[in-house]
Amino acid sequence: MDITSLVIFTVSLYVAYKVGQWSILGELASKLKEAGVDLDPAVEATDEQKIKIEKHHETYYAFGSNDQFLAQGSTFNDLFTSIKTRFPGEDFRVDKHPEGLSHEEAGKLVESIFEVFGKRETK
Repeated sequence: MDITSLVIFTVSLYVAYKVGQWSILGELASKLKEAGVDLDPAVEATDEQKIKIEKHHETYYAFGSNDQFLAQGSTFNDLFTSIKTRFPGEDFRVDKHPEGLSHEEAGKLVESIFEVFGKRETK
């Protein structure tokens, strides 16, 4: 095997490797879009604060960015009412399926958000 063949083989191998990477990235991006994950960086630039919900014993706690305590409540309605009262006019975003909550609790979480804050108009 001469040097030309070795260079051609190496370049071909590198190109095949890069094509494989791009095909996997494209597939991951399409799966994320199907799952409802928005890959647009402008979405993250909004003034919304992401809320993390935790359950300890029978009480729900809400934490904002940098683990800032926002509110607590024995029900999701109590929790979100406290947040709405403490932070009027601020926008928040809540994960529909937070860790540590059952499927039933996640459903109640979403219902409570709509009850307390109302439905958001789509842009």
